[in-house]
Amino acid sequence: MNLTFTTDVSLAPRQFTIRPELTATGNDIHVRAHPDLGIFDILDASGARIGLLMGFPIDLQDRCVLSGPLTVAIPASSEIDAAAEAILDRLGGRFLLLLTLSGESRVYPDCAAQVPCVYSPEKGMAGSTADAILSDADYETLFRHDLYAALDIENDGWFPGGLTAHEGIERLLPNHVLDLRDWSQRRYWPLGDIARTSSPESSLEEISRIIRIQLEALLNGPKKIAQALTAGHETRVMLACARPYLDAIEFVTLEGDTPRADDTVLSQRMARELGLTHRMLPRVVADEAAVARYMRRGGHCVGGPNKFFHPTLGHLANDYDFVGGLNGEIGRAFLWRKTDTADTNLSAEILTGRMGLPTVTELQERFESWRRALPTTDSLSELDLAYLEHRMGPWSSAQFFSDPSLVRHNPIGTTKTVKLMLGLPDAWKRQSRLTTGIIRMHWPELLSYPFNSQGALQDLLKQIGRAARRPQLIVRKFRKMRR
Repeated sequence: MNLTFTTDVSLAPRQFTIRPELTATGNDIHVRAHPDLGIFDILDASGARIGLLMGFPIDLQDRCVLSGPLTVAIPASSEIDAAAEAILDRLGGRFLLLLTLSGESRVYPDCAAQVPCVYSPEKGMAGSTADAILSDADYETLFRHDLYAALDIENDGWFPGGLTAHEGIERLLPNHVLDLRDWSQRRYWPLGDIARTSSPESSLEEISRIIRIQLEALLNGPKKIAQALTAGHETRVMLACARPYLDAIEFVTLEGDTPRADDTVLSQRMARELGLTHRMLPRVVADEAAVARYMRRGGHCVGGPNKFFHPTLGHLANDYDFVGGLNGEIGRAFLWRKTDTADTNLSAEILTGRMGLPTVTELQERFESWRRALPTTDSLSELDLAYLEHRMGPWSSAQFFSDPSLVRHNPIGTTKTVKLMLGLPDAWKRQSRLTTGIIRMHWPELLSYPFNSQGALQDLLKQIGRAARRPQLIVRKFRKMRR
């Protein structure tokens, strides 16, 4: 099996394609990528190339930003899924794994598909987005205007269930693997019930350790760190873990949509009282051409406010890597209701309702198919996996190609930390003890600042204001309340 890689400046920034080709000697795989996307060889102990890493990986074992080949002690006879899991567990950052082993060729995403991958069985090609693998004519002809409108993509909707904005183009979901021989997608993890740990404190210590390894690796890398400071849970966890490195990190906050927005007020208060190096970033609004470019680069799979405000962080790109707190929500029961138990009766309709998605027949069918393949009957685990695989992957991570200016890392979300978060006791998730526990371990004073709140009256005014500015949120909230 021959795996070749070439750079191609004709592709949009960070975009890539993967094309298998059947030859007399087996399968050849040709990878093209824009030069600003990191591509790193994976070598076995003999020095033979057995795969590629695409993106911005961090080696947790060697505690560094990957800048060259990754050598792994994996025998050529190893089962490919087991080899992939060992590689995924070793890495942080954000990346896509292409592995060729034992006559198999497969593509694995990281914990939340943070370097997304879509594919077309008909065209025999995988790639970053529909923009990379379709001609201009096909991009228009195959565009699903009906589904695009039904899912309200322009107003922060997204395509779950492996769907995209184009007929015949499928998305690779988190925890799933794409077989390049027959273009089938299946789950590779978990393959059974997710065990709850009996030592949650140890899990929190390990999550903290993995976060700090990545912060240290980035600080020792070629750029400085600009770390998000908001009023939310996960960025507070990241702040607590960053305590030993405060002198080397610059904290940044996107100016709120109102002068009294929680992020604006609370971040300024924390920065002032804690002595943080902090910068407020005034919102920069994209012009019409930049919005159109944002949507096309992402394959028209995610819209919402980011398409307008993404230039705000652009001026940081030359000197900084951006560090945020995405993916930590799966450790705090994000889709659960108070009455939910492991035996709660779920359905495709309930899951889509919990996410605020509309009732679309094709979407319901996708969720039912996904549910039939689940390895667990635990409804709470099902809710967690639904959030990770149908929300975080195709919504948050799918924006990776839309704005390729700044490299964004989310150290709380790695393959290992996701497993640890999903394995926390149910009570810990309900009580957000991932957040409070890590903060209490490393910087307990941070718990004196409220999360996403300035008091009951201000919170009420905030909700009224948001509803007035974005009425579509009322519809989505109503859908969630019904489920």
